[in-house]
Amino acid sequence: MTTLKFEGEIKFGDSCRVAEDEPPGSVHVGDRDLIEEVEAATFSGPVTVGIADSTWTGDLFVETGWGYSEYTPVDSDALRVGPHDILTVLGNYAEGATVTVWISDEPIDLLATGDEA
Repeated sequence: MTTLKFEGEIKFGDSCRVAEDEPPGSVHVGDRDLIEEVEAATFSGPVTVGIADSTWTGDLFVETGWGYSEYTPVDSDALRVGPHDILTVLGNYAEGATVTVWISDEPIDLLATGDEA
């Protein structure tokens, strides 16, 4: 069972991870690269993603973007749960907004005040 919790200011960067003037990774929450950490985690089945008071449940698809250089980006970061594009959901927030993002393969409590799920 795996639960990840990201808290802090949201920052947007380079989704293909090749630009020299932007941080690598499409979304950072509290200085943590969301895609990099989710891809490194091991989930044991469908996951639930919680942001604010919304949740989405389904199979997880995560992919790290890449390219040859900033002039030849190839694929962008991807984070989907079932048919829901989580990067699009996070893109609706203003840069600098404070968010909490939960990703878990077990039940989560969006109202939890500590690190407990």
